[in-house]
Amino acid sequence: MTVISLNCWSESDQKAIRAQLVRILNSGPFHQSQRRQRFLEYLVNETLAGRGERLKAYNVALEVFDRPETFDPVVDPLVRVEAARLREKLREYYGTDGQSDPIRIELPKGTYTPHIEFQEGGQQSTIFRSRSASTACPPIPGQFRSARPLPKSAGRAWRCWPPLFC
Repeated sequence: MTVISLNCWSESDQKAIRAQLVRILNSGPFHQSQRRQRFLEYLVNETLAGRGERLKAYNVALEVFDRPETFDPVVDPLVRVEAARLREKLREYYGTDGQSDPIRIELPKGTYTPHIEFQEGGQQSTIFRSRSASTACPPIPGQFRSARPLPKSAGRAWRCWPPLFC
């Protein structure tokens, strides 16, 4: 297995991720909750813009849930509660409508940075994207190293980001 470490998302990857986001937002599990749609859209867009380090409960509360600057995430669990609901709706989506989608967007517990996986047709490779992703950065060739094999999900190989969750 080969692991390629890249410092950014390619333009075609970003386009594919945004198309996947639209599919998710228009699905049954998300159709009736504008709050959940806004939350997922914000997390994915910030990640693609290279601002994953800003995805903290305080920033999410201000940007997504219109909380005042006095918001305290320790006192008010709003973001954690909504993140748990978002995780459940993503599981529901990928358990039904999104079972065969080429891209998986998940929100691992303990973080607000989405984990994005691309299905690779029969290829066993994993591509990691850094948190400092930018739209103008081309892939960096020649950065290969060995890695442990990933478990196959229903016979599919995936490339994913961030590497912490692969």
